[in-house]
Amino acid sequence: MAELGYRQIADELRGKIVAGEYAPDTVLPTLVELMARYQASRETVRRAIGQLETEGLVQAIRRRGTVVRARPDRSKIVRPRGVFRDSLGYLMARDSGDWRELRPSVVEYRPARSLPAGMAELIGAQPDDDVLVRDRLLGDPEQAAQRQAGVSYLPSDITRGTVIEQLRTGPGGLYDRLEEICGELVWDEEISAEAAAPTDVEQLALHPGTPVLRIVRIVRARATDRVVEVCDTRISAELYAVRYRLARHRSAAYPPQPSAANPSDPGTPRSPGIGHTPPSREEAPDIGPNSPQK
Repeated sequence: MAELGYRQIADELRGKIVAGEYAPDTVLPTLVELMARYQASRETVRRAIGQLETEGLVQAIRRRGTVVRARPDRSKIVRPRGVFRDSLGYLMARDSGDWRELRPSVVEYRPARSLPAGMAELIGAQPDDDVLVRDRLLGDPEQAAQRQAGVSYLPSDITRGTVIEQLRTGPGGLYDRLEEICGELVWDEEISAEAAAPTDVEQLALHPGTPVLRIVRIVRARATDRVVEVCDTRISAELYAVRYRLARHRSAAYPPQPSAANPSDPGTPRSPGIGHTPPSREEAPDIGPNSPQK
């Protein structure tokens, strides 16, 4: 029998885990047992197990071995996206209204050159400019796993000498203060998935290898289109999914006009963007931010 590659071994073990043959808290066979089963070298088996660890499916526990991790049912915590408001101010996920700070927040000015890549450009800051940074960890005090890390970046010419420099920004929170200064706000978001960084593992209480959802919220003043805040939020992709309603653009108003036949593929809807001009930011629905700004 030819030796299997580590990817093939990882695929088979992953399949058994997903199928429930190796249930949560089950200890996988030892390296020696897996070597014999797959007629593979120790290094090959180690790489296969390492792949599963990277994916967050298993973890090595001293004196026990390689244990299958319990994985939360992500479908039970689906966060709708939108801009909402309650008695305390704006919030961007209905289930986060009761979330509170899990550690003291950090509010300080930092030089733009020290910010994460691309952040200074988003808010229009030069390398020597100061940028106000508001770094918070929010969550449900009664549910340790339900938490999110968020860092806001704001131009200093907007925040200098205002209550936004303080830990507590007053009734209505940060966005009420920004609207007092800049007028009506509009929100855009970009959502991507990334491997958890060491800071994510620590702050979000994640297992190494757990993916995170990164939600970058770009807040503009409607009157000037200037970016007045960028908020970089990170939550566990293992625990959360994001849901938002697709709003009809006026070109898709109901009832629809009869469609022309597609000669290259009759009966198949045209792919988005082909022969269609996407709506501008003003025409498109605003998808709001993720965390309450209290």
